[in-house]
Amino acid sequence: MLAGLNDTSPGKYEPALTQLGKFLGAEAFKPDGQGRCDSLWCWDNSLWIAVEAKSDQTPHGLVTHRYVRQANDQLRIMASDRACEPPPPNSVTLIVSRKPGVDNDGVLSAEPHVHLVTPNDMLDIAQDAKQAWDDLMARTFGVSDSTTHEPVRNVLAQHGLLASQVRDRLTHSPIKQR
Repeated sequence: MLAGLNDTSPGKYEPALTQLGKFLGAEAFKPDGQGRCDSLWCWDNSLWIAVEAKSDQTPHGLVTHRYVRQANDQLRIMASDRACEPPPPNSVTLIVSRKPGVDNDGVLSAEPHVHLVTPNDMLDIAQDAKQAWDDLMARTFGVSDSTTHEPVRNVLAQHGLLASQVRDRLTHSPIKQR
């Protein structure tokens, strides 16, 4: 997972995003079909994070209006695919890009749920997830499955990795400036 998130090629980066979602306790997958996000993280029908990865972009220039339009649709498409309309409240779409900002038309057209994050933001979450799972493995070794739920929740919370904490950590840069 960490190696993939350090890579710029979509073929390595995108599967690593899905693996990260799984380590965070989400149902994580690359949705089937044309125009779907690169990775979707679902915590039942309480919170979804759709991830659009632009890992191969250079850090120069701006994220284009085209990519923002693509991100705008992701939650609606996923809600239709999953027969859960509307999407869960507080769900978000992330555009992961090295670019420092978004062009003006993209800003104007962005839905409130669309946020810009850097690959380093995702890597920080992944490194915390690795540390959390290392901690969990040490704490729960030899413990029965029926008693691990609370320790898992506690360790994830301590590392800022509960679903709501992950959402909060990754939504500091909404594209639509209110």
